[in-house]
Amino acid sequence: MSAFALRASRLWRWRDIWASLRRVERAGASMRYVVGIAIALMCSGCANNRWVTFKYYPGVGNTREFPLYAEAECGQFGQNAVLAGSGSAEYGSATITYRCDPK
Repeated sequence: MSAFALRASRLWRWRDIWASLRRVERAGASMRYVVGIAIALMCSGCANNRWVTFKYYPGVGNTREFPLYAEAECGQFGQNAVLAGSGSAEYGSATITYRCDPK
Protein backbone atom coordinates (compact mmCIF):
# COMPACT_ATOMS: atom_id res chain seq x y z
CA MET A 1 0.00 0.00 0.00
CA SER A 2 1.40 3.36 -0.92
CA ALA A 3 1.83 6.20 1.55
CA PHE A 4 -0.87 8.21 -0.22
CA ALA A 5 -3.37 5.34 -0.01
CA LEU A 6 -2.54 4.82 3.66
CA ARG A 7 -3.12 8.51 4.41
CA ALA A 8 -6.35 8.47 2.42
CA SER A 9 -7.65 5.41 4.28
CA ARG A 10 -6.85 7.07 7.61
CA LEU A 11 -8.60 10.22 6.45
CA TRP A 12 -11.73 8.28 5.52
CA ARG A 13 -11.61 6.47 8.85
CA TRP A 14 -11.54 9.82 10.70
CA ARG A 15 -14.42 11.09 8.57
CA ASP A 16 -16.47 8.02 9.48
CA ILE A 17 -15.68 8.50 13.16
CA TRP A 18 -16.55 12.19 12.93
CA ALA A 19 -19.86 11.40 11.18
CA SER A 20 -20.81 8.90 13.89
CA LEU A 21 -19.95 11.45 16.57
CA ARG A 22 -22.20 14.01 14.85
CA ARG A 23 -25.07 11.49 14.89
CA VAL A 24 -24.57 10.95 18.62
CA GLU A 25 -24.43 14.70 19.16
CA ARG A 26 -27.75 15.20 17.35
CA ALA A 27 -29.31 12.45 19.45
CA GLY A 28 -27.99 14.17 22.59
CA ALA A 29 -29.57 17.45 21.52
CA SER A 30 -33.00 15.85 21.26
CA MET A 31 -32.43 14.11 24.58
CA ARG A 32 -31.88 17.51 26.21
CA TYR A 33 -35.41 18.48 25.23
CA VAL A 34 -36.84 15.24 26.64
CA VAL A 35 -34.98 15.65 29.93
CA GLY A 36 -35.99 19.32 30.18
CA ILE A 37 -39.67 18.50 29.69
CA ALA A 38 -39.47 15.64 32.21
CA ILE A 39 -37.90 17.90 34.85
CA ALA A 40 -40.53 20.58 34.25
CA LEU A 41 -43.32 18.03 34.69
CA MET A 42 -41.80 16.65 37.89
CA CYS A 43 -41.35 20.10 39.40
CA SER A 44 -44.87 21.19 38.53
CA GLY A 45 -46.28 18.15 40.32
CA CYS A 46 -44.15 18.76 43.40
CA ALA A 47 -45.21 22.37 43.73
CA ASN A 48 -48.82 21.41 44.49
CA ASN A 49 -48.06 19.40 47.62
CA ARG A 50 -48.17 21.32 50.87
CA TRP A 51 -47.71 19.77 54.28
CA VAL A 52 -48.10 21.14 57.79
CA THR A 53 -46.23 19.23 60.49
CA PHE A 54 -46.37 19.85 64.23
CA LYS A 55 -43.72 18.49 66.57
CA TYR A 56 -44.72 18.38 70.23
CA TYR A 57 -44.16 16.56 73.49
CA PRO A 58 -47.14 14.44 74.59
CA GLY A 59 -48.83 15.87 77.63
CA VAL A 60 -47.38 19.33 77.00
CA GLY A 61 -48.77 20.33 73.61
CA ASN A 62 -52.41 21.25 73.13
CA THR A 63 -53.27 18.84 70.32
CA ARG A 64 -56.85 20.11 70.02
CA GLU A 65 -55.58 23.34 68.44
CA PHE A 66 -53.44 21.65 65.77
CA PRO A 67 -56.31 21.12 63.28
CA LEU A 68 -57.26 24.79 63.59
CA TYR A 69 -53.70 25.96 62.91
CA ALA A 70 -53.34 23.52 60.01
CA GLU A 71 -56.66 24.68 58.52
CA ALA A 72 -55.58 28.30 58.82
CA GLU A 73 -52.23 27.56 57.15
CA CYS A 74 -53.80 25.61 54.28
CA GLY A 75 -56.59 28.20 53.99
CA GLN A 76 -54.00 30.77 52.87
CA PHE A 77 -53.68 28.76 49.65
CA GLY A 78 -57.40 27.99 49.28
CA GLN A 79 -57.03 24.40 50.45
CA ASN A 80 -58.35 22.15 53.22
CA ALA A 81 -56.20 20.45 55.86
CA VAL A 82 -56.49 16.65 55.94
CA LEU A 83 -54.83 14.52 58.62
CA ALA A 84 -52.05 12.57 56.89
CA GLY A 85 -50.57 10.76 59.86
CA SER A 86 -48.81 10.92 63.17
CA GLY A 87 -45.65 9.41 64.54
CA SER A 88 -42.88 9.70 67.04
CA ALA A 89 -39.65 11.64 66.79
CA GLU A 90 -36.45 11.76 68.83
CA TYR A 91 -36.31 12.23 72.61
CA GLY A 92 -39.92 11.24 73.23
CA SER A 93 -41.51 13.92 71.08
CA ALA A 94 -44.33 13.21 68.66
CA THR A 95 -45.32 14.59 65.27
CA ILE A 96 -48.64 15.06 63.57
CA THR A 97 -48.83 15.90 59.88
CA TYR A 98 -51.60 17.46 57.81
CA ARG A 99 -51.74 17.50 54.02
CA CYS A 100 -53.29 20.45 52.19
CA ASP A 101 -55.83 19.26 49.60
CA PRO A 102 -57.65 21.44 47.09
CA LYS A 103 -61.20 22.38 48.01
